[in-house]
Amino acid sequence: MSIFMAHVVIFVLQIVQLVICIFIVLDFYGSMKLRVPYLSVRKHVLLHLYREFNFSSESVVYDLGAGHGRVLSYLKKLSPTITAVGVEFAPLPWFIGTMRQFFSQKEQRITLLYGDAQKVLLTPATHVFMYLSQKLTNKLAEKCVKELKPGTVVITCDFFIENKEPIKVVDCSVPTERLGRKLYVYQY
Repeated sequence: MSIFMAHVVIFVLQIVQLVICIFIVLDFYGSMKLRVPYLSVRKHVLLHLYREFNFSSESVVYDLGAGHGRVLSYLKKLSPTITAVGVEFAPLPWFIGTMRQFFSQKEQRITLLYGDAQKVLLTPATHVFMYLSQKLTNKLAEKCVKELKPGTVVITCDFFIENKEPIKVVDCSVPTERLGRKLYVYQY
């Protein structure tokens, strides 16, 4: 390899490192701004979630705080006819999810939007999922009241919506897990 090619390779690697560092800084900033740590839905919760949503072929599912889209990918795999839309504020999980979708099978693709869930219009949703902090869950619940159509099902994991009675609370407890213990099911 020539010296010129070696310099080109080193330059490209440095650019990649810079991009990764920028994503990490933006991810940290996003987490600190929203005060929401990265919470991954545990595998044992996913089947409970699927059962509670009870999809039809016209279902439009929104995941607010979708991370890399694992929940929506799971739901889409079990119900290929649903429309699945995720919203993620942290750039690193969003980027990872976008790359995963790029390489996934076309019929199992989901839409991952980068941005603030408080600024995304929820009116198309028939189903909404949230696994966020208690504070952000309550803030987005106010948005749900304003934008969701009557009959829309909202499910939150571990954090309940204050001032709204769930129609069902699903116990997903596993003795070895501290997260993913309850699903709160609401109907708007």
